[in-house]
Amino acid sequence: MDPAGSAENPRMHGCRRGFPRLGPGLGLALALIFGLAPRARAAEDRIHLDFRFGRQAERFQSPQADSLGLSVTQSVLGQLDCDFRVMDMPMKPQPPSLWVFTRATALDRVYVPGVGTPPVSGLPARSIMLDIVGGIGVTVPLGIVDKSRGAEFRLRYEGGVVIAASSGESFLQTSAVHMGFRRVGGVFDGSEMDVGYGHNDVFGPDAAAKRWSARTSLFVGIGPAPRVAPPPTPPGAKPTPATAATPAGDGRRPLRGFLELMLDTDGRPGPDSASLRVGLALDVGGALALLGGE
Repeated sequence: MDPAGSAENPRMHGCRRGFPRLGPGLGLALALIFGLAPRARAAEDRIHLDFRFGRQAERFQSPQADSLGLSVTQSVLGQLDCDFRVMDMPMKPQPPSLWVFTRATALDRVYVPGVGTPPVSGLPARSIMLDIVGGIGVTVPLGIVDKSRGAEFRLRYEGGVVIAASSGESFLQTSAVHMGFRRVGGVFDGSEMDVGYGHNDVFGPDAAAKRWSARTSLFVGIGPAPRVAPPPTPPGAKPTPATAATPAGDGRRPLRGFLELMLDTDGRPGPDSASLRVGLALDVGGALALLGGE
């Protein structure tokens, strides 16, 4: 029998442990996004596909990281986000929605090797990483209570794996519940503030559980806003001048700049992190629609 497959081999411990904890979010998100995405583009703009490119600067707070010269690092960042709106609740005028999503992020950062990750040193190390996340969420437009509110409340669960180049056959795991608010429409469309609570193996087995995170993302649209079609006129109603013409609305601009600040801590002695990301985000669907003259 191959010793690599034996139950006693610690190199396989993280790999076995990773798959059951991915949760239903990742599998459901991947199935719906890649199975239904070709039809979703024509179905009321139900799918959003964003590509982000930029840089990240991170402060990894721990005495060990300081002693190894890993307390402050910089890296190129690449990220692909895909959101699919599964359904809208039967409410008016702005219905809540159920979403599934997946996200893949590639970057070079610091982490703490855990059980089953050679070498089992427990000291911070730096590695190229691929962070793959999937989940499910609910958005509630604040326009339900105030039509002037161009924002929405968001609640989501996400779980996934982090594959580090130096982690051998092991997968680091993440899972968390997030809640916050997001700007919808206008120059700052997509800007968001949220807090999360969950598990993150990036900080090592002793500090992985019961972690809090806070994130603030500022997006600024670049270029003119795409035109937004006016709301349909009810049958039998006479169109007014305001609805007869198509306004230069505040739809999502295909190209946006972003600035993102993230904090992650467990409130106890041990590794924490603060990171700053800056770059450009491209709404792939919006760019294709613009090139196609839609």
